[in-house]
Amino acid sequence: MESDYEILELLNKLSAEICSKFDGIHFEINSMKSTISTLNKRIENNNLIIDKIDKTLDNLYKNANLSFDNNDNPDVNENINSLKNIVSNNSELLTDMNEDSSKKLLLISKDLKFITHKVLQSEKDLFNLQEEIKNTYK
Repeated sequence: MESDYEILELLNKLSAEICSKFDGIHFEINSMKSTISTLNKRIENNNLIIDKIDKTLDNLYKNANLSFDNNDNPDVNENINSLKNIVSNNSELLTDMNEDSSKKLLLISKDLKFITHKVLQSEKDLFNLQEEIKNTYK
């Protein structure tokens, strides 16, 4: 009977180690969720900044067109058009990058949910196994 008790003790130690590993996995999952949330907020902030810059350039362009309709200073109009094109191109690039990042974050989130489900299922299975072993050796 002493060897049965030793087996049970070893299984309990193994169970404690596995639970510790699961706790580490839970921590990593929560860290990833926090990172995803932070990245999503940054993406939203980038979009807001791009919109503000675009509106500011639109206003600047409109004011420049009103002020320089007689083409006294075509360089200003060219510079404003150039800035507007640069911002527009950057806006498109950032939008594409944001969409790509959002898709990747969504996939990571789905993976994390799946991993969480599997970890919880494993914990439940481990607990059931412990109970079964305890009941077997009573």
